[in-house]
Amino acid sequence: MLFHHYDGRNRPASNLTVLSAVRTQATDGSDSLDLTVIGDIQRNDIILYQDAGTWHETICASVKSTRAEGMPVTVARLVPSMRELDDSVYLTGWDPENITPQAMLERILSGSRWQAGHIDEPSLATSASFEFEHASGLEALQQLTDTFGYEIDQHVTLDPGHTTVTGRYVDLHRHRGGDTGKRFTYGKDLTEVERVVGDHPVITRLYAYGKEIDTTTGSGDEQTTRSKLTIESVNNGKPYLDADRSVQEAFGVPGPDGTPQPRIGYVEDTDIDDPNQLLAYAQAQLAQRTVPQITYTASVAVMGLTGVGVGDTVQIVDTSWPEPLRLSGRILKLKRDLMGGADDAEITLGSIIPSLSRHQSQVEADVQKIWNSKGSWDAAANVDSSWLDGVINGLNTLMNQTGGYTYLVPNEGIYVYDKPKDQNPTQVIQIGGGYYRVANSRKSDGTWDWRTMATGSGLVADLIYTGTIKGRNLTINLSTGEVNFQGGRISDDQGHYWDLNSGTMDLGTGEIRIDGTMAGHSFTTIIDGSGFRITEGGSEVGGLMIDDQGELALRGVTLGNSDNDYIQNNNNSIDMYSNGSKLFSIEGSASSYNGWLNMICANYSPFLFTGDKGGYPNSTIIYPGNGDTGSSIVLEPNAINLQQSSAGLTLSTDGWAGVYGLELSYGSTNRLDMKDGSTNLIHDSDSRVDLAGSYAALVYGNNHVQVTGSGIGFTPSISNASLTMQNRLDTQLTTLADNGVDLDQPDIAYNQLPISVTEIDIPTIHDALRALADGDTATAKQLLDEFEANAPTLSQSDLDKMNIPRPDPSLSHTLAFRS
Repeated sequence: MLFHHYDGRNRPASNLTVLSAVRTQATDGSDSLDLTVIGDIQRNDIILYQDAGTWHETICASVKSTRAEGMPVTVARLVPSMRELDDSVYLTGWDPENITPQAMLERILSGSRWQAGHIDEPSLATSASFEFEHASGLEALQQLTDTFGYEIDQHVTLDPGHTTVTGRYVDLHRHRGGDTGKRFTYGKDLTEVERVVGDHPVITRLYAYGKEIDTTTGSGDEQTTRSKLTIESVNNGKPYLDADRSVQEAFGVPGPDGTPQPRIGYVEDTDIDDPNQLLAYAQAQLAQRTVPQITYTASVAVMGLTGVGVGDTVQIVDTSWPEPLRLSGRILKLKRDLMGGADDAEITLGSIIPSLSRHQSQVEADVQKIWNSKGSWDAAANVDSSWLDGVINGLNTLMNQTGGYTYLVPNEGIYVYDKPKDQNPTQVIQIGGGYYRVANSRKSDGTWDWRTMATGSGLVADLIYTGTIKGRNLTINLSTGEVNFQGGRISDDQGHYWDLNSGTMDLGTGEIRIDGTMAGHSFTTIIDGSGFRITEGGSEVGGLMIDDQGELALRGVTLGNSDNDYIQNNNNSIDMYSNGSKLFSIEGSASSYNGWLNMICANYSPFLFTGDKGGYPNSTIIYPGNGDTGSSIVLEPNAINLQQSSAGLTLSTDGWAGVYGLELSYGSTNRLDMKDGSTNLIHDSDSRVDLAGSYAALVYGNNHVQVTGSGIGFTPSISNASLTMQNRLDTQLTTLADNGVDLDQPDIAYNQLPISVTEIDIPTIHDALRALADGDTATAKQLLDEFEANAPTLSQSDLDKMNIPRPDPSLSHTLAFRS
């Protein structure tokens, strides 16, 4: 038997005297060599050895040294050198799509000392897609074998002198070993064979479920529901598969009448989205789960199975059952001393064909995989104490590499410490029946303070360190802080939610606050049920919201599509800019005392004013816009004024600026007044022409010429009329007083109070003068007396209609030039 010893850098090391070399192989891909030698072996040393004509390269994973009679005795656990892929190859952010097994294997091994070796049936392999957030080389190989149904192996080549490794290869086999044609028969009287029947029941009816899919129902208002894929559509409407009748009769559950009823189980693979693929998967699973899970362990000599290797198929006949059970099993594990005889080898024969499990993984994941993986290990070995001892020894070896020490405590489970139990360990993991828990401190009474624990129902921990948490619709990258939702709904117990499928968000009476800084200013954006508001220093500066009147309001200082083209609100003004220059401005006030609006051109000249300002209520003024405020159009509720320099036009119905009607003016002395019943042409304060309904008059100073229907007269002003009329006025006043007319009332006084008498007409004067010329004074006096007795009196209203007063020139000037 040849053994070559090298240090961790492939340099020749000391010679060894081998006392024993126990090799343990299993179909799960594990392969270890427990080597007892006289001499020193260090961790990571390399041992080359030959078994059955094939060379193997191993690495020392753990070592235990003692001295016997002054000589160093070393017990070393050696593992295949392929284990270095767990440390030397690291894949991150790799998501291959539709990749074949060979291409994937070559990618995993790229950059390492290993190459793709033999691959069974590469042309028959399909392609698949993977997602590797982060994974070691061995973890990636595990996914490859699980996905494509391969079993993994390795081999190396050496130089002609068998001292140097020239090539390292990873092989993929559909089925390790071959069909030997051998048969093993077990009976009750075969006492040297350990037989273990697993506690997993035989299933006679199997339901299968795949990936969740969306199903749309209805023709009008369509509804979409999510459910797991089943095999109903490709299995005659049944979501399950039934085993053969013989299996149902042998392993079914007795019904009320004793008739066997189905023993039900289910399988699920969330990666399968095709019903035909799911059916094939269910059929393969049913074939495995319709036979008892049994292992048989004994020596080669007892079993009579000489010349077999790991993975070989053996037919089993178990006569201990009421009806002899015929099974097809495999050599699951082969343990033998390479320094001893072949008949001393120990074989574990299983009735199921397990798939590859992850090789050399970390402690917690490794033990969990042993108990929970998808048939990776022979399920019956879960209760096989000798097999479990072997697993614990393997785990202990792995943990010892990093200072881990494993203990099996009956009825409690497995304890893994960071130091030997008698050296005051500070950390521990306990693995029990369906749970594990972790502690790194003790309580005051010295017992462990378990702060992290997990069961099939969930995980409880004070602190979790991880890189990425990923689910079907949610990925949380804790390294970058990125959270990605593919869909779903976020809600609380108050009915508030965010539906990621429809985009609907209901925050109830809450609000969203966003703080930010722009151009040296700190702003807060608040979104709530009333809209969104932007505040600075607690004061609103903009937003879209519902105002105090319940109306939708858009608020802001600037509104536009760029920093150069916009409308700006500045307190009491609104400015419009184009290309950064102001086009015009609207300014004003809306107070209850003085509301007004003023529009200003780009040259800061007003062109439109409206409102109450400067003593002119409810007025509107239009300017040319060139800065000339002497030209304007003024609109009042009861008046209109057009002004161009010293020329103007005024229309009024209520005496605005002294105008009752229409007034044309030029300068301060010339104007034309038109009102209801009269027209006045005025040159200055002494000269004018009056046109009324009952007369026409030329006036100059205190004299005028009056034309009426009775003739033409020339008299002084009415205000200087003859005192002979005074008796007529007194008589009229007396008559009004006797009739009870209240002359203290302004309206009555203006319309009825007599203040003058109609001037004597020309015919009466003519007749009186002729009588005097004839010496007939009595007739002349009689004519005059009759006129005085019958002459109509005039009120102020009558005088206003005959003699229109001139408006104050200063009022017209103020109207035309106000701003």
